[in-house]
Amino acid sequence: MKKMKLFLVVLAMMASLVVFSQEELFYWPVCQSPQNIAPMQNAGGSKIWRRSSIVWNGKDYAVVWVDGADGRLHFRRFFADGTPASLATIPSTLSSYYYNSPKIVWNGNGYAVAWVATSGFFYQIYFLKLDQNGAPIGSEVKVSFVGIPETASCYDPDLAYSGNGYCVTWEDYRNANADIFATLLNNSGAITYSDTPISTATSNQYSPRIAWSNGIGKYQIVWFDYRSGKYEVYGSQISPSNSVTMNNPLVSGASDSYYPVLADMGNGLGMAWFDSRDGNREIYFAKLSAEGYKIGTDLNITNNVSDQYNPAIVWTGAEFGVFWEDERTGNSETFFQRVSSSGTLLGSNTQVTYSGGMELPDAAFARYGYLATGTMYAGANYVLALGCNWDNTPPSCPESMMAYSITGTSATISWLPSVEDYTDIAYYILYRNNSEIAKTSDNYYADSGLSLNTTYKYDVRAVNAAGLTSTGCSSASMYLKTNATLTLMVNKNDPNAHLYWNDEGMNNYNVFRGTSPQQMTLIGSTSDLKIDDPNVLLDNVNYFYTVDDPGQ
Repeated sequence: MKKMKLFLVVLAMMASLVVFSQEELFYWPVCQSPQNIAPMQNAGGSKIWRRSSIVWNGKDYAVVWVDGADGRLHFRRFFADGTPASLATIPSTLSSYYYNSPKIVWNGNGYAVAWVATSGFFYQIYFLKLDQNGAPIGSEVKVSFVGIPETASCYDPDLAYSGNGYCVTWEDYRNANADIFATLLNNSGAITYSDTPISTATSNQYSPRIAWSNGIGKYQIVWFDYRSGKYEVYGSQISPSNSVTMNNPLVSGASDSYYPVLADMGNGLGMAWFDSRDGNREIYFAKLSAEGYKIGTDLNITNNVSDQYNPAIVWTGAEFGVFWEDERTGNSETFFQRVSSSGTLLGSNTQVTYSGGMELPDAAFARYGYLATGTMYAGANYVLALGCNWDNTPPSCPESMMAYSITGTSATISWLPSVEDYTDIAYYILYRNNSEIAKTSDNYYADSGLSLNTTYKYDVRAVNAAGLTSTGCSSASMYLKTNATLTLMVNKNDPNAHLYWNDEGMNNYNVFRGTSPQQMTLIGSTSDLKIDDPNVLLDNVNYFYTVDDPGQ
């Protein structure tokens, strides 16, 4: 007698895919032995004048840049080893200013980007939300000169996300000299307060950088400022309700200080910049309190007779990683330094690139390592994986493969994530009948184009950022036969789950439910092709269902 088994998962008030997050696995946010673990990859740009911006989304990375070849904003996702996870896309067709850096942030469900594009006769600052694949959500939002006539251009934007909204800050010339302004947006990307002056001293103020100071619930903004007759680093804060506080020097003295960058550590911030106090340009670091005041003395990160500049800073969850452009080898290369949460050096300067002419670095941290990006001046941009605690052990085998939402021509295949304690998982390779069909950083894949009443063999392997592949994975294999369809119907106003399936010519069907495919309980039998599971959508639990012919 023919038997069918069909799986579906129920999430309270909606149907959902089975997704096991890597965030549930072990986390080791320190970089004890930084080293390059994968070849440098071209990010996809061809004429990049300024910095590419990179962010980690919990499973892979996304990079944005403005390409001088076409004057457009570009987006692309990358796996943890730096190989492309998607094609490069153009989320906005606005003519963008290629001699300015865009900024991207992750909001938990998608991305947001701020950049410079033309509007009439002037360059203005724009904001756009993107989905998980980089497709635009709605239209571009102009956040400078909102609702008022444009009288000047705006440049050099930065963007931060609070968990409940956004703040965009930029360099603004509406008062003849360069000032700092900001606009606040809510979680949906609608403007709440616009064109708020952050600093309008009579001198020039340049290149604002912003971070959400979680410890006080305000945005911290820093910039370099010429009001004293030399360049100094200043700081200010703006609340989500548009209250601006502070306008204080953070780095001052006889030398010039430039281009500060920020990273929040939860109960304070780290700031890096470069200045000329040592007779050349050196990278410095200082801690800030959550309220934005400097704590302790400045820490010299580089202490080298050559020039170092253009820093980027990342908080890993346990320490800071500082990247910068360095000329000690005779060419511009990217270097890296660990800094403890208390503001002390950990280890020594590490050279990251070796190709020459590598400029304007940025980086993001995953769970066990970084992905750095940068550019060769007016050339291609790159991505490069930096492992922190790498060893030569391949990732474990993915386990508990299962199929659900099976139809005659499609099925979704899922598995438990591979365990890796030292190197980030880059992606999973899924095979159907021993042929590779997908690479994905998800732990599920919706397969299509199958044939009715056909048996398929699926295998999955994990690949880490160092290119090591799980082997001997008998637990990561399964067989699937396409057959009838089990359908789940839900309605937000109906607490009952309604299940339907196709007629398999049986006299009776048993319906099972469980919190995993391995633990099922019989909830009913029927000779019909449907059954209701009452009030199951009220308890906020994920459920699996299977329908079996009991052999009658």
